[in-house]
Amino acid sequence: MPSKETNKEKDEQEEKGTQEKNEEKKKGTQEKNEEKKVDTGNVYDRMFKENGDSMFEPLLEMEAGLKLIEYQPLQEKIPKTLERELDFLYKITTETGEERLLHIEFQSENSNKMIYRMQEYNSLIYRKYKMLVDHFVFYLGASKQKMISELPKEAIFTGFNLICFNEIAPEKFLSIDRPEVVILALLGKYKKEQAEEILGLILDKLQQLPKYKEAPGRYINQLLLLSTFRKLDETITQKIKTMPIFTDAMIKDHVLYKEGKEDGIEQGREKEREALKAAAEKKEVQAIINFHTKGVEIKIIAESFNITQKRVKEVIDDWIKQSPKK
Repeated sequence: MPSKETNKEKDEQEEKGTQEKNEEKKKGTQEKNEEKKVDTGNVYDRMFKENGDSMFEPLLEMEAGLKLIEYQPLQEKIPKTLERELDFLYKITTETGEERLLHIEFQSENSNKMIYRMQEYNSLIYRKYKMLVDHFVFYLGASKQKMISELPKEAIFTGFNLICFNEIAPEKFLSIDRPEVVILALLGKYKKEQAEEILGLILDKLQQLPKYKEAPGRYINQLLLLSTFRKLDETITQKIKTMPIFTDAMIKDHVLYKEGKEDGIEQGREKEREALKAAAEKKEVQAIINFHTKGVEIKIIAESFNITQKRVKEVIDDWIKQSPKK
């Protein structure tokens, strides 16, 4: 007959196994949510890339005074991640007590690309550690070194130009006769209570533009996407429904609507699963109490339901606590 200690160890192992399963399930849910977040971000990226040429040219002239004579898109893809392994990276303290990073690379041959590799390293290291970095390259080659060790002034990154849409008056966006720019007025500077008024001006302006009339559904869907940045989804949906050109497809084809609908279906399924689980647990609890009141041993009850003795004891203890005292 198994000892009490053996049963205790079994209970602890089973409980640990359950905890591990729950952790795996939680991790899976988090990963799924992260993937979904990335997918949603890609929706916005696609929209702005689709509108790029028609959008950035007037915006740059309007906000930065940069008038373009001509431009040509470059289709080459830049790597999203740089899988680089550093030779040596140290955190050091100088004689003055200053803490810095020391980065050392060993190079066996001349390379005119070394300066740009070091520039990449500097960006990656500083992004991670937020500390100043001293870079050294130890050249091991036999031939005379010809590497450039200093970037030309124009190649040094010192910052970027920032254009904040929420600081631009909606009238500026509305003054441009391009639907790709007009819809951006929704992201402009205005009070919350003016949202419906701004939306009305956007829709009025859009209907005056030939390009909009060629594909109204495209710009309505983009307007719906932008509305999520200002939490105006419901407001804009109701407003669009009053438009003569409105069709249910405009809302139903909207990618975020689809995601929301799918979320609702999944939430409904989850609630259904939770309800079934609760009902099953209720039946299990009642059966355990019935067995207990008939004098069946805890060990036998546990084996009958394929659960731990600890679980059986918990059910019985809860039942005793809730039972009216005689």
